[in-house]
Amino acid sequence: FLYSFYTNDSIVEVSRDTGESLWWAGTVSGGYDFEPSDAQFDWQHGISYTDTGTLLLSSEARIDDVKSTVVWEYDVNHTDGTLTEVWFADSGEHASTNGDAWRLDNGNTLHVIGSSGHIKEYDASGETVWHVDITTEDSGRLLGRGEFIEDLYELVSP
Repeated sequence: FLYSFYTNDSIVEVSRDTGESLWWAGTVSGGYDFEPSDAQFDWQHGISYTDTGTLLLSSEARIDDVKSTVVWEYDVNHTDGTLTEVWFADSGEHASTNGDAWRLDNGNTLHVIGSSGHIKEYDASGETVWHVDITTEDSGRLLGRGEFIEDLYELVSP
């Protein structure tokens, strides 16, 4: 199981069979290191493993001294005890809470940008290929979790 403790900027993987903590990373001491060190997640949400075994999550970050919500992808190296950044996408939006990130079957990444009220799909180079904005002039909208469904009708067909 992957658990996100976003209030202390840490994640832990726990064995389903034994309940033992397998590894952790973030601000809790003794955890895995980040490569590079400035690729450390902050206020992370929506953590998951991709089909290729990398770790994907939505995180707060400072881009040119401005808060933004980003997607980080890491290679988890259990031998060296490191999370190495392999991919990064900046949404250009800031969500003070919530969010989600999923790798799609086409290789793109779906990013639900929490309280900003935005959802984006990025290609492998981090460019936005699809964007929806559900904010209004006077308020944002809180988006928690999202998942791409190819065909909604398959869910209701007998």
